[in-house]
Amino acid sequence: MKKNTIFASFILLTFCHFQAVAGGGTGWLNVTQIYAYSSGVVRVFVSPAHTDPDNCGSTSVFHIAVDANKNMYAAILTAFTANKTVSFYISGCLTESGTNAPKITRVAIK
Repeated sequence: MKKNTIFASFILLTFCHFQAVAGGGTGWLNVTQIYAYSSGVVRVFVSPAHTDPDNCGSTSVFHIAVDANKNMYAAILTAFTANKTVSFYISGCLTESGTNAPKITRVAIK
């Protein structure tokens, strides 16, 4: 009985892990606009459109929670002001002002 319970728990945890989020990289993009909200979320508009692996509903906008990611926000601002391309890793969705968008979890500048 104990072996069955352990096995069932392992299968359940494995299944839940793979169902969480798809995530993925965006390739190189241009930041075209940045909106900062009092909630601490920043909306980043990009071109060209990117994929939406977690089905957040947006292919030209990302969100980042600035309070927990100040260094990434600084990198995005630097790339925007210097007209450099960026690549993001996105995982999960973040909602601000009724707009759901992929959540930025890593930033690279080229």
